[in-house]
Amino acid sequence: VVIPCISKSYAWAQADGVKSAAVKRGCALTQAATVDARRPGFLQGIMLLLPITMSVVGVSVFTATAALMTQRFKHLPNGDYLVQLLITMPAIWILLFSPVAGWLADRYGRRRMLIASMIAYAFVGIAPFFLEDIYLILLTRCGVGICESIVLTVTTAMISDYYKGRSRERWSRRTLGPTTPG
Repeated sequence: VVIPCISKSYAWAQADGVKSAAVKRGCALTQAATVDARRPGFLQGIMLLLPITMSVVGVSVFTATAALMTQRFKHLPNGDYLVQLLITMPAIWILLFSPVAGWLADRYGRRRMLIASMIAYAFVGIAPFFLEDIYLILLTRCGVGICESIVLTVTTAMISDYYKGRSRERWSRRTLGPTTPG
């Protein structure tokens, strides 16, 4: 189906639906390779929606522990402020890093970036449990925001790549949350 490829990145490009990336990297594609033979179904849609829930879970966990953290860091100057900043820090980084996340996903492949960001999210997400310094915890929360920006950007792009027409509209609405009909 595929004429031999100079780069190993073809598999990622094909899986992400970015056929032009494979051509740019020196891969020659036949007509059969450019046509997507498989149609995404319900399971693929769910697998793209599940990572989006990470941001909601992350905020919920930190909000629930805010009172305990305020007590723990009350001896610090502006301790209350720093604890509140822990809750909002990921949202700031989601806003700032999302354009870069889109560029990275186009450059290195959506699936690859999604998997890498979820692995990194696991490490930076659990790190505050082991840390005592609020400034290091703030740094990990920046990492959480960066990972979340990649996840949100990539999953939305992958839904756009995989689904077409009304199906795309339904799955895109579902990324907004359970309050959206559809």
